[in-house]
Amino acid sequence: MFPIFMPINGSITPVNDLEICTEGYIVPAPQTEPVDGTPTPAEALAGATRWMPHWKNLDPFAGGSMHVEYDPNGGIPFPPLLVTWNAVNDNGATTTSTFQVAFFTNGDVEYRYDAMSGNGGGGAPVIVGFTNGQNALDPGNADLETELPFNTEANDSNPLTT
Repeated sequence: MFPIFMPINGSITPVNDLEICTEGYIVPAPQTEPVDGTPTPAEALAGATRWMPHWKNLDPFAGGSMHVEYDPNGGIPFPPLLVTWNAVNDNGATTTSTFQVAFFTNGDVEYRYDAMSGNGGGGAPVIVGFTNGQNALDPGNADLETELPFNTEANDSNPLTT
């Protein structure tokens, strides 16, 4: 079934396994992370490489479903790997969120959204984005209403070489 090629640490990398968390994020295995519904920016930067389409306290066991679809013949415009959270319960609320991550063979990744809960993250933020993790530098906040377009390239310096 795998590998699928994904952008990790500035290059397109073959990935054989993924950890898809009910809490709205995806980690390439074996970089496993404990399930965490109370994200912080510090955790995102320090932890594993992570795609975060909607990282917050979600509960698909209380309503909704999660799906992973793989098509080895997929390409553009139809991605070979789709991960969907469908009408997943916003933990502690009566609202739900529907969103999807599409991974393409050229390394492109799309976050797709349908009806989303307006409840925010409660005591913790909702984090949306991507991080290389591994103690990455903090790129700072971006206000999508005023700062479009913006660059999502890595802000870290190149590693030291001999």
